[in-house]
Amino acid sequence: AYIATGDETAAVRRYDSRARAWSVAAPPLPPQPGDRHGPPLLVSLDSRRLWLVDPQRSSLWEWDRSRGAWSSFPLPAPLRGASVGRGGGVRTDDALFLAMGSALWRFDLASRAWRRETMPVRGGFHLDQIAADPSAIWGLLRSPLSAQRVAGRWDRLTRRWTLWGDEQDFPEYANPSRLVADGTSVWALGSGGLFRLDPAAGRWQPVITLLSGDPDVQAYLGEVVPDGAQTWFLITSVRYRTAATTLRDGKDRPRALVLVRHDRASGTFERFYAPGDVEVSSGLLPFFYFAERRKLLIEKDAVWVATENGAGRWDRRSRTWRTIPAPDTVSRGGFPAERIVRGADGTLWFMNGHSVLRSVER
Repeated sequence: AYIATGDETAAVRRYDSRARAWSVAAPPLPPQPGDRHGPPLLVSLDSRRLWLVDPQRSSLWEWDRSRGAWSSFPLPAPLRGASVGRGGGVRTDDALFLAMGSALWRFDLASRAWRRETMPVRGGFHLDQIAADPSAIWGLLRSPLSAQRVAGRWDRLTRRWTLWGDEQDFPEYANPSRLVADGTSVWALGSGGLFRLDPAAGRWQPVITLLSGDPDVQAYLGEVVPDGAQTWFLITSVRYRTAATTLRDGKDRPRALVLVRHDRASGTFERFYAPGDVEVSSGLLPFFYFAERRKLLIEKDAVWVATENGAGRWDRRSRTWRTIPAPDTVSRGGFPAERIVRGADGTLWFMNGHSVLRSVER
């Protein structure tokens, strides 16, 4: 696990799950004029390099792990001091992309040069969040004067934008807050529901009802994770009436936790209903928090769900559920996990806003 700290002893720290100890992944940045407190923006990392933007928003920095040295690349003048969008940095095979201010910037990893990419003709929008797939950069573009947002796709080959707004059924005013690219299309999450772009028709479709499979069910989306030719969803259905898969919250409303698998080739949705002891937070966070949550971990043999008190594990072969509760020593009152990750040594980690829990399960 890595975290950008920006303190006096480290710019980035790494947690070793075997040693159960923190170490310095990258030392402090060299002193700079106008030093400003706060963590840097960690853009990308791999086994050889760390890339981050300093707190001053003045330079992009590279930490070369083999040489043990920093290299800096000044940000172009329009970028210096600019605010960064919530999903402000992504890496592709040949470049880093930053959504800063009202522009998309590309840093070529070979030439180490910056280039400002052309923004849509429909001006005045700020890039609020970006995502990448092999052929494009997807972005949510926000109007600074209203709640309006449109979706955009920047083609990496033609370097041109395509925009979708209400004329193409994109939910401009339904608080879309996150785009998830799956390699074929893109999903838009927001408080107004879940929408998917139909690539052939060029129009957006509401699909939250398709996830629940019942138009009479009110479904709340908890997470969406692309996985090869499939996309996985975690939803909570309210007013679901099948007794075998119903659980009840404090207000005695029927609820069911449902794991949904979407096959992109056939377009079908398959649902796997969790037993009553597998429960996520009864009050799911608003959709704009989803960028900070990772409630699903998709693996070859199983799907893990971060729950109110530990984890639920769905076996992909037997199609059965198993619960792994948090130890009593840490779960009095519950351990509502918001993130689940697996370390390099196979350890499962569960996190929320207050604590980190290490599991012995493999």
